[in-house]
Amino acid sequence: MNTEKTPKLHLAILGVGLIGGAFGMALKDKLQDDIFITGNTRTEKSLHEAKALKAIDEGFLDPIECVQGADIIYLSTPVLQIVPLVKKILPHLKPGAILTDAGSTKSFIAKQIMDLLPEKIYYVAGHPMTGREKSGVTAAHKDLFNNKCYVIVKDTGAPAKVVEKIVNLIKLTNANITTLTLEEHDRCASIISHIPHITAAA
Repeated sequence: MNTEKTPKLHLAILGVGLIGGAFGMALKDKLQDDIFITGNTRTEKSLHEAKALKAIDEGFLDPIECVQGADIIYLSTPVLQIVPLVKKILPHLKPGAILTDAGSTKSFIAKQIMDLLPEKIYYVAGHPMTGREKSGVTAAHKDLFNNKCYVIVKDTGAPAKVVEKIVNLIKLTNANITTLTLEEHDRCASIISHIPHITAAA
């Protein structure tokens, strides 16, 4: 009889703010001890807040330390920081690791990431269509994704089993998953999100 336990999933969240924090909270609420979440933020204060709110189990100011041994890396920093961050962490990821992001612009970053990926490191692009008027992990809550649209991009080259793994994880947040191409996503996001946001700010 095999008594070995299945190793728990190791999720690393780079950018534990509103979105990254809510993602961690939702998954920790559902999976409890079956998931180990490491997180990266810019300040010690944010790391302490993220741990206190149970968005992460352990925090690091250095993203390289955060991703050591991670099965899935959730990139939830501002869009323009994502590609430089991927370049920094790629040499430190284990074979089979999966990158997924929460960036609101897909083509710009996805094509660059796809060109960078070494063999046996995968990328599944995503975008949770949710948010609040406040930012930071203290504004996050585990129900932020509940019944919200979460777009998964289907043309970033990841095998079907890898995409399925990310989709099954996101389903635990109670989000409604939609699949689009890179171009379809950016066209839809610009019309229903970016243009109204710019108009409101103006």
